[in-house]
Amino acid sequence: MKTDKLFYRLFLSQPGLITELIPEIPKDCEFTYSAPAVKEKGFAIDGLLTPIAKDLNLPLVFLEAQMQREPKFYGRYFAEIFLYLYQYNVKQPWYGLLILPNRREDLA
Repeated sequence: MKTDKLFYRLFLSQPGLITELIPEIPKDCEFTYSAPAVKEKGFAIDGLLTPIAKDLNLPLVFLEAQMQREPKFYGRYFAEIFLYLYQYNVKQPWYGLLILPNRREDLA
């Protein structure tokens, strides 16, 4: 909570700081500052392949089979994976394996 207040004061007192930190943002771009709470939504991963060997160099594989268009598909897909990585403090590499009905499927 103290960090939130520090950032609030820092960016309020020096609004141009963001363009120094991220040069691609135009200098005349203005922002409002907020610190929203992100509520957790329940997600279910289609499948997770976990190596049997306890070698942390072997990757986890997150499986997802998606056979039709779904609004916000990629946001949900990556939210599931990153929430899992965060909750289980994963320290090994990982892959996402997305199974589609054809190579040209437009999911979003």
